[in-house]
Amino acid sequence: MNDPVPLLDYAGFAADLDALRARLESQAGPADVRHLQRLILWSRLAAILGYGTAWIAPNPISAALISLHSTTRWTIVAHHVSHRALDRIEGAPPRLTTKAFAKGKRRLWDWFEWFDPAAWDFEHNRLHHYRLGELADPDLPEEQLRHIRESRAPLFVKYLAIFVFMLTWKFVYYAANPDPS
Repeated sequence: MNDPVPLLDYAGFAADLDALRARLESQAGPADVRHLQRLILWSRLAAILGYGTAWIAPNPISAALISLHSTTRWTIVAHHVSHRALDRIEGAPPRLTTKAFAKGKRRLWDWFEWFDPAAWDFEHNRLHHYRLGELADPDLPEEQLRHIRESRAPLFVKYLAIFVFMLTWKFVYYAANPDPS
């Protein structure tokens, strides 16, 4: 295979990335822990307000607050903790490190999902992040749905298929992953 970037100094690029990582890791500290804790507080307040006012119907504000809580739990809290963002920060609460997050009694409090956090860790941290943007990246929807795009089916059938995948993606996608153990 031809080198896609023939003029790139790969060794120099790797050294630059290592230096950047070391610099960023050295800057992480208690302020980052406090920041994440504030975001968790705001997320929980959104959940309390959302669920607490859900009885008012129709109520798009409650739906938006519940959605905000769910999204922030995934994209801010679970994502950063699973990437070990606070693992090396002295004084970080164990519940915000990979040693305790979503483990044991905290399982449903930290990770209110039907699939195991270890399965997500395997798929996301290993299969996805080590193959970003490549054809082997399992999180490349344009590649995963190519067969629909290229099929000869009528457009409404393609839209219907996408709609079904939209409703079932989590079950279809995560259930098919290999056992990470």
